[in-house]
Amino acid sequence: MRLAKKLALLSPLVLLLFTSCFKDEPGVPPVTPRAEDFIGEYQGKMLISNWGEETMHVRVDNKEIEIYDFPTKSIVTQLVTSADRVEALSSLSQTFMKMKFKALVYGTQIRLWLLPPDLEFEYTVKGKVNKVKVEFHQESGGVWGAVTRLFTFRIGVKSVKLNGNPIADFPPMIFMLKPCPRVSKKPV
Repeated sequence: MRLAKKLALLSPLVLLLFTSCFKDEPGVPPVTPRAEDFIGEYQGKMLISNWGEETMHVRVDNKEIEIYDFPTKSIVTQLVTSADRVEALSSLSQTFMKMKFKALVYGTQIRLWLLPPDLEFEYTVKGKVNKVKVEFHQESGGVWGAVTRLFTFRIGVKSVKLNGNPIADFPPMIFMLKPCPRVSKKPV
């Protein structure tokens, strides 16, 4: 009974303390993201499972995210023998990837549903041109924070085909741009 009385006396005090914390501070407007705040160029590190990380340049406009030089080396190293690796990697050319997205403002963030297209590129080993087609999961996503001003996203490989043939034992691979700042407000 004594405990019940103490709790009854303390409850209003605790309630008062918590409700006073929920009041907005005067003069501090809430941070609401706008689409134009998110548009621009970003540079940061992309983590690649089974590989490591690479510096990436990413451009965002109001419809697409473009990765300037998609890290195809990480995919090719899984497809070739160690003896052919140097030749295959040196034959790679710069690969651009443009993916559409749908955006939703959620609190102080812009959340993205990414729609990565299939990525196609070639490499050469012993004079033979090999064509690679990478399909990505469509449930990939990203986020931009209005408070932090940082952008991040993640896309995962769904399947890989080499010269039209599916690679059944291709290891799971995820590409994740670490949270990075915008380096330019206007896309190139």
